[in-house]
Amino acid sequence: MLNQNGIGLRLIPQRVGQPLQVQWDDPTDARDWILNNRSVTVSAGSGEYVDAFRTSTGRVIRIDGQLRAGSEPESISVSVPNPGNYLISKFREALLNAGIVVNDATVVKSTPSTKDSMELAAIDSPPLSQLLVETNQESNNIYAEALLKTLGKVQSPTTLNAIDSGVAAVKDILAPLGVNPALYSMVDGSGLASRDRASAEALVQTLQAMAQSSNAQAFRDSLSIAGTNGTLKNAFEIPLFKDDYLLKRGPFLALFPFRVI
Repeated sequence: MLNQNGIGLRLIPQRVGQPLQVQWDDPTDARDWILNNRSVTVSAGSGEYVDAFRTSTGRVIRIDGQLRAGSEPESISVSVPNPGNYLISKFREALLNAGIVVNDATVVKSTPSTKDSMELAAIDSPPLSQLLVETNQESNNIYAEALLKTLGKVQSPTTLNAIDSGVAAVKDILAPLGVNPALYSMVDGSGLASRDRASAEALVQTLQAMAQSSNAQAFRDSLSIAGTNGTLKNAFEIPLFKDDYLLKRGPFLALFPFRVI
């Protein structure tokens, strides 16, 4: 995984009527893709939205949407079609730039290390408590998938299917904590698969288990606070009516977390 398996783009408003300027996070990506820029810069009173996706055929990235003239640039990304080969190609490019010739590079399913293997480089991961903040607050699906696969590999080092091993590890960990494995179905880490299912009872059991865990505070700190941060940052925002009705109903609204805008 490199840069969350995304090709990063920065969209910059121009003069009204002009397309948004597109900047690549990694300029070398530009040589591998064709941009179909259908975006536009709009006036101050117009709405804003942007979208980018790659076509199913060919190496074309299509950009739609609009930003107001003078507004802040917007960052967006497009998924990489083959993450393994993308990472290897960037690694090979970095080696070539450093004067290390690499004739060929490819990704294979399994290359077991031997006793004679020598570590060339390593990167230390941030602690899990930090990774959980990005995963939970921002609903980062690729982090969730990576964490599940890592768990599977830690629990079963020789596994060739880290997803299945990760799911098995989750059940082995949660069951002793009182979470009934019969009450949920899990096939990936993000919950995007159609076969992912969890009953309300399983969710409550999981929250109860986390509340009693020695890591309870780290778990709480990873969750979004409605109206404050993460994907719930804009939740419970209530617009103010002209007659100040909401302000007059203060005792009622005090029961709910919200921000007046």
